[in-house]
Amino acid sequence: MLITYSSVSDMVDALADVFPIFMYFVAALVTLTTMTHFVDEKRINSGTLKALGYEERDIIKLALNQ
Repeated sequence: MLITYSSVSDMVDALADVFPIFMYFVAALVTLTTMTHFVDEKRINSGTLKALGYEERDIIKLALNQ
């Protein structure tokens, strides 16, 4: 098989079409993972505060001020 500039250019063009889609997928996955971790951590913290006797409005104020 003879490799020509044209065939290499076509492969690079195909890769340039797929690469942004792949990067958007990776970015969405990282964002989802980060947000899930953040929500789980906040849920645990608010449950602890509620167990310590904080009122729900105080917990909401703390969450909104952060």
